[in-house]
Amino acid sequence: MSPLVGGAIAFAVTIGLAGIGFLRLLGTSDRLGSLVSRLMRRKAGAALARPIVVPGQRLQRRVARGGLWAAFLHPSGLALAFVSVGLASAIVAVPALSEWSGRVPWLLGSGLASYVACVGVVSLWPTSLPGIRGVRQTRRRVASGLSLRIDSSSLTARAELDVLRSAALSQIDDLIVPPFTQLVQRDAGIQSEIRFYERSSLRPNPEVVIRLQTIQAHCVEATRRCAQRAIDAEARLYALLQDRDERAFISALDSWVADLGHLATEVAGALTLPPWDVQTLTSEPRVRGSTPMNRGIAERMPSGFVESTRHALRALNKPGLLMKSDLVRLLPESLAEVRRRSAAPGRSTGSPLEQGQILRALLVGAIERLNVPSNEELTAYQFQVLRMQYVMGLTVVQVGVRLSIAEKTVFRRSKEGVEAVANDIWCREQVARTEAVAEDNESRA
Repeated sequence: MSPLVGGAIAFAVTIGLAGIGFLRLLGTSDRLGSLVSRLMRRKAGAALARPIVVPGQRLQRRVARGGLWAAFLHPSGLALAFVSVGLASAIVAVPALSEWSGRVPWLLGSGLASYVACVGVVSLWPTSLPGIRGVRQTRRRVASGLSLRIDSSSLTARAELDVLRSAALSQIDDLIVPPFTQLVQRDAGIQSEIRFYERSSLRPNPEVVIRLQTIQAHCVEATRRCAQRAIDAEARLYALLQDRDERAFISALDSWVADLGHLATEVAGALTLPPWDVQTLTSEPRVRGSTPMNRGIAERMPSGFVESTRHALRALNKPGLLMKSDLVRLLPESLAEVRRRSAAPGRSTGSPLEQGQILRALLVGAIERLNVPSNEELTAYQFQVLRMQYVMGLTVVQVGVRLSIAEKTVFRRSKEGVEAVANDIWCREQVARTEAVAEDNESRA
C-alpha cells in the first residue's frame, strides 16, 4: 500500500472518529444540545441542524441503554483510537515526520489494542450513574466504619457486632442497592427520552412536554426521598459509632439495622408506585354485571403474548425499551383505562414515553394483585419472585437466597408468575373493551 493511500485511509478514519465523538458530545451536553435545538426551531437552521442533532440523540440513547453500544462508544476508547490514528495520519502526511513512517503499524496496532482493551473493561465492568456510585460509596463507608469499630471492641462484643454487621450489609446489598439502582436507571432513562423528544421534534407539543416533565418530577422526587433516607441512616450510624459504651452501642446498632428494613421498603415502594395519583390500581375495573375473573376471556390470547409480557417485565425500569413493547399495541383499552383514572387529562393516547409509563403501572398492578394471603403459598411465591426479580432488579441467586428456595424453583415460579400476569392483563383488556363498546353505544343512544 502506497503512503498516499495509507494516509488517506488514516485521515478518513480520523474524521470518522472525530464525527462520532462530536455526536456523543452533542447527545450528552445540555448547552450544545439546547443551542442546536434552538437553531432547529428556526427555518434557517432547521435544515442544517436536524440531520446533526437527531443522530446524536439516537446515539446517546443507545449508549444510555448500556451493553456493547456503551462499550464501543466509550469516550476513553474513542479518544485512544482517535489519538493513535491521528498521529499515524500526521506521520504519513507530513514529510518532516517521514523518518517515523516505519513505526506507523506499531502505532496503529497499539491504538487498536488500547481500544479493544477499553471495550473489554467497560463490557465487564460498566460505568455507573452518579446516583448509583453514591449509594455504593455509602455502602463502603458503612462497612469500613463498622469494621473499624469491631476491631477496636472487646472480644466479648465482637461476635454480636459481627452478626449485626453481616445483617446490615446483607440488607444493603440485597434489598437496598439493587432497587435503588433500578430507580436511578429509570430516572435517567425518562430524562433521556424527554430530551430526545424535545430536541428531535421541530415543534414539541407543550402539553406533552408538561406531562412528561410531571412524570419525571414524580420519579425524581421519589428517588430523592430514598437518597435522603440513606444519607440520614449513614449519619445516624456515624453518631452511633462514637458511643464508647459497648452494650448501649450494640442495642442501638440492632435498632439501626431494623430501621434499614424500613428504608428497603420505601425504596421498593418508590419502584412499585406509578408516577401518577392512580386510585386503586390493583382493584377491579368498572364492569357491568361481571368481573374479569368470572366473565371469561372473550377473545383468545394472541400467540406470543406471554413472551411479550416477559420482555416487557424485563424492561420494566428501562423506559426506552418499555415504550416499544408489543403490549402497548395489544392493550389499548387497558392503557386508556389507567390513563383515565390518573391525573393525566383527556383520553388521547399520549406520547410513547407516557404510554410506556402507563404500561409499567399496569404491569406493576398485575404483579401486586398476585399478593394473596399466606395460605396461598404458590401464588405468594409468584408475587415475591416477580417483585424481586423485575421490580427490584434482584438476580435469580439473590431471589433464591432471600426466599430460601432453589434456583430451579425461582425459574419455575417466575415462569408461572409471568403466565399469571399475562392472563390477568389480557382478561382485563377484554373487560375494558366490553366497557368501551358499552359506553359508545350509550353515547350514540
